[in-house]
Amino acid sequence: MENNKTKIRKSLESIEHEVHLSWLRDLDKTNDLLELKNILTELLESNSIEEYFEKNESDFDYFIKKFSKETINNILRQHFIFGDDGDEIASIILLLYLKIFLKFMHNNNYMVLWDSVKEIFDSTKPYYKGMGFNTMSKIEANKRFKKQMPAEYFNVNFF
Repeated sequence: MENNKTKIRKSLESIEHEVHLSWLRDLDKTNDLLELKNILTELLESNSIEEYFEKNESDFDYFIKKFSKETINNILRQHFIFGDDGDEIASIILLLYLKIFLKFMHNNNYMVLWDSVKEIFDSTKPYYKGMGFNTMSKIEANKRFKKQMPAEYFNVNFF
């Protein structure tokens, strides 16, 4: 079965795995994120998602269901994306997903993609917990406190 997989399917499965590891172990996987950014950019430029996957139904289903859901969730779970411009690349990926959905939203076959994309906007999700006013005020208090500290204590986290 492994030999029957298309090149793009193997790439997507590898990217999904590496993005998961990035979240799980705080690893620098920016090369995989850049590869995903390129794939999503090409997909956005195509006339349909099916066209991009050369009408391979298995690859299309994998991308639109499992891959997108897992990858978006694993990106959102990370408070910091390790690697050069990791956070910026991840933001671009999330934006590309939104653009892909908006471009193709007229197609009912793509509505399952919305279930993954809407995670980006769901403030009740656990990865958005702690981003409220109380947490932000603690961060600001910590910054003010650190300005008054001697250098040897600056990197100690008191909060």
